[in-house]
Amino acid sequence: MTRVVAHRGPDGEGYAFFPDFESGTAKETPSLIALGHRRLSILDLSSAGNQPMANEEGKIWITYNGEIYNYLEIRRELEAEGVCFTTKTDTEVLLKAYDHYGIDFLHKLNGMFSFVLVDLKRKKAYACRDRFGVKPLYYYVTSEGLLAFASEIKQFHSLPGWKANLNHQRAFDFLSFALFDHTGETLFNGVHQVRGGHFAEISLSEGSRLEIRRWYRLPHEPLHISYEDAKQRCFEILQDAVRIRLRSDVEVGACLSGGIDSSAIVCLAAKLLKEVGPLRPKTFSARSVDPLLDEYPFMGAVEKEAGSEGFYVTPDEDGLLREFDKLLWHQDEPFGTSSVFAQWKLFSKVKDEKVKVMLDGQGADEQLGGYFEFYGIFLRQLASEGKLLQLMQEIQRARAVNPSLNPIKSLIKNFIPAKLKNQLYYAMNKPSLKAPWIDFKRLHCELVNPLDPRAKRSFRSYAEEMLLSANLPMLLHYEDRNSMAHSVESRTPFLDYRFVEFIINLPPAFLIRGGLTKAILRDAMGGVVPKKILERKDKIAFATDEKRWLGGRHKGLFMKAIKESVFETRLFNASLIPKAERILEGKERFSFLPFRVIAFSQWLKANRLSV
Repeated sequence: MTRVVAHRGPDGEGYAFFPDFESGTAKETPSLIALGHRRLSILDLSSAGNQPMANEEGKIWITYNGEIYNYLEIRRELEAEGVCFTTKTDTEVLLKAYDHYGIDFLHKLNGMFSFVLVDLKRKKAYACRDRFGVKPLYYYVTSEGLLAFASEIKQFHSLPGWKANLNHQRAFDFLSFALFDHTGETLFNGVHQVRGGHFAEISLSEGSRLEIRRWYRLPHEPLHISYEDAKQRCFEILQDAVRIRLRSDVEVGACLSGGIDSSAIVCLAAKLLKEVGPLRPKTFSARSVDPLLDEYPFMGAVEKEAGSEGFYVTPDEDGLLREFDKLLWHQDEPFGTSSVFAQWKLFSKVKDEKVKVMLDGQGADEQLGGYFEFYGIFLRQLASEGKLLQLMQEIQRARAVNPSLNPIKSLIKNFIPAKLKNQLYYAMNKPSLKAPWIDFKRLHCELVNPLDPRAKRSFRSYAEEMLLSANLPMLLHYEDRNSMAHSVESRTPFLDYRFVEFIINLPPAFLIRGGLTKAILRDAMGGVVPKKILERKDKIAFATDEKRWLGGRHKGLFMKAIKESVFETRLFNASLIPKAERILEGKERFSFLPFRVIAFSQWLKANRLSV
C-alpha cells in the first residue's frame, strides 16, 4: 500500500506491526494492526524523523502526513510542564501532545495533517484530519472486515478482494454539477473520506468498531470592530500565518498567479525573509499564449517588488494529451477542467528546480467573497436589512469602478426563492438536474441538488458552504495530488484557522466595497503589494485556453473521445455528440462539459469500472 505512493515520500519508508494490542514490532508477522509510512523530509532531515514513530514506552504509535506549523510553541509549552524530547520533529510533538493532553490536543494544532495514531494503553486508535481537509484521509472496509486508511484511493487497490465499483450518486454530482469531495463519499462505492475537522475513533477492544466524530466547527462570533482595526488585524494574522509556514529545513518557494491572493503571500514572505538575511524567494507561475489569459505583467510587478526569482511554465494542448493518463492516475478521481493540468505543470517545474515546499493562495476566495456570487448575496443582505441608502451607494460605486458588473441583475436574481428559481431554470431549457445527455436508465441515482439551496441566504452561510463543501475541498484535492505527485509539499497561509475564523466573522461590508471583492485584504496589503495588483478587478487563476485547445487542431481527437464515451460506457445518450460538437465549434456557448465527460470516461476505463 505504501510503495504505490512513493511519490508522496521518496526520502524513506517505515513499517510497524502489532501481533497483539500490547506491543509493536518492526518485523512483519501475523498482525492485528500494521502502520506504514513514506517520508518527505522537511523538518529534522536526520533518521530521527523516520516514521512510524513511537513514544518511549512503545505504547503510542503514529504515522503522519503534513506539518504542524506551531510545533515549536507547543513543544515549549510541553517542556515547561516537564515533557522531554529526543528529536527536532513536529511528529514527536504530536505524539507527546496526545500523550499529555489526550485527543483534545487537536485544538492546539495549527497546521495541515492527517494521521493514524494507535494507543495500546487505552486500546484505541484515531484517524484524524485537519480543520479544512488540506491533507487527505480515506478509509475502506474489505469484504473480510479489514479496515484500512490511506492518503490516496489507489492504495486500496492492493488490498485482498478489492473491486472498484462506481458510486452512482456521486457520479451524478460530478457529471451534472462538476462536483466531488463535497460529502464523505467518493466516486468509488465503499471508499469514504474522513472529512476536514473530523476524526475516526476505533475501539481496539470492540472488534475495531469505528465512529466518526467532528472535532472542529467554525465559530459564529460576529466581530464588532472598526474597519481600521480590522484591516490591521487582517495584516497581522496573515503575516504570522506566512511566518510560521516558512519554517522548514529545506527551501520554500511560492506559487504566483499575479492575483491579489498569491501576490500577498509572495510579498509577505519576501518581507519576512529579508528580516533574517539576504534570501531571495523563488516564485513559480503558469503563463498562457493567449494575451487575455496571460498574467505576466502582474507577475513581473510582484517579482520586482518582492525581489523574487521567477520561473515559468506555459502549458499547451500537446502536453495535456501526452500527460493526461499520468495526471488522471495521480488524481484518483476525474477532474472537470484542464486548469488542473496547468497546476500539474507548475509543480513539475518546482520539482525540476529542487524546491520541496511551496506557499499557495488556496482558500482566500471562499472566505473573502472572491467569487461573483458573493456580490449578489451581499446586495440582497443589504436590502433585507433595510440598508437602502448603503445599497444604492454600493450600486453606484460598483458601476463606476467595474462597468462589467450588473448589480441590479445580481440583486433581483438573489431575491428569487430557490424553488421558483429552479422551476424557471428548467422551463428555460437550461441544463437541469435531469441532463438529457445522461442515460438515467443506467445511472441509478436520486435527482437532487447536492448543495444546500439555503446556503445563499447569507454571506456567512455561503462562505461556509464554499469552504467546507462546494468548492475548496475539490481545489485542495487537486493541489494535494498535483504537488505530492512531484514530491512537493504545498502550504496554504489563508487556511490558517486564525485567519479564517477572523475573516468569516467580519461584517460583509468589510469584504465587498464599491464593486470590489476582498476589500479588507486589498487595504491591509497597501504598501506591501504593488498598487497595480491591489486595483485588479478581473480574476483568472489557473486558467487555460480550453476552448481553443478542444476546438483547435486536436478537435478530432477530442470528438473521438466523446464518441467513445457514448458508445463504450453506454452511460451517455447519442445527443451528447452533436452537443459537444457545437460547443467545440463555437456554435453553442462554451462550457467545460466535453472535457468533464472525457475525463470521467477515461477514469472509468482506467479503473475498469462498469456502469
